[in-house]
Amino acid sequence: MSIETVVLAVGTEDEERTERLAEEAVAVAEPADAEVVLTHVFGDAEFESVRAKLGVDEDDEGSTPDAVAERHTTTRAV
Repeated sequence: MSIETVVLAVGTEDEERTERLAEEAVAVAEPADAEVVLTHVFGDAEFESVRAKLGVDEDDEGSTPDAVAERHTTTRAV
């Protein structure tokens, strides 16, 4: 059985260790020529808070969890 995909889930609490998480994901994926997929995990309250800090209106097209995660500091750092 070979590894095709490595899923790296990060949250706001991971801001201090993004470099290490990225290095470890690559260390697992690279030998298998696997793809690394990054996902950001939000609780409901955290999502609302981050969206507000980013100045994204909840009715805006860019207010989806994916769009907010793409702009989040932790996700961008990885």
